[in-house]
Amino acid sequence: MIMAIQKEITITQADRVLVWLEVLTIFLGGIATLAVVFLADVMTAKLASLSRVAGVEAVVMTEESELHHWIGYKVALAAMDDKDVVYHIAKAMSLATEAQQKSALDGVLVEHMPAGHFVHTKNILRELLGTKQQPAPPPTQLEARLALLLIKENKMDKAQEQVEHMLTVAAMPGKEVIQEAIKAIEKGDMEGAVRLLAKIAEEQ
Repeated sequence: MIMAIQKEITITQADRVLVWLEVLTIFLGGIATLAVVFLADVMTAKLASLSRVAGVEAVVMTEESELHHWIGYKVALAAMDDKDVVYHIAKAMSLATEAQQKSALDGVLVEHMPAGHFVHTKNILRELLGTKQQPAPPPTQLEARLALLLIKENKMDKAQEQVEHMLTVAAMPGKEVIQEAIKAIEKGDMEGAVRLLAKIAEEQ
């Protein structure tokens, strides 16, 4: 009888130990989960801060300049064509009116693009664009829209240069259409050039 009682007491104590071990496991598991969540939040905040570029802030820019920035940004984001990125950044730099913008773009041309730093390049361009909404069309369509804008603003030399540049873009579709647009501009047929470029600008 005494042995049975002692055995029951031992079992009860073992049950209590198991319960406490289970509670301790749950408690420690909760702490571990909170620690993981906290560290994840810290890392996310750190990565977000790293994406910002020191000394680079949003600037006011013309629609022409903005398109150059967006094309450069989108091509750099996809690491598609370094020559295309350099072309548009150089054009954006020539249109820049603020010292910090010129300095930031010069840094891209001199330091980041020669080293193939697409990530740094796109971060700088995004900072300069500020809170502007990213246009939905892909870079190839934006190239054509930029040419159309230049024609609309009667900047014919720039428009022709932009259309000729489009022939050098590796991913640019409709090379024959672009060549026809160049011929139309050279003939002074602006309506024809606009019609041809619109086919590329509006492609989905």
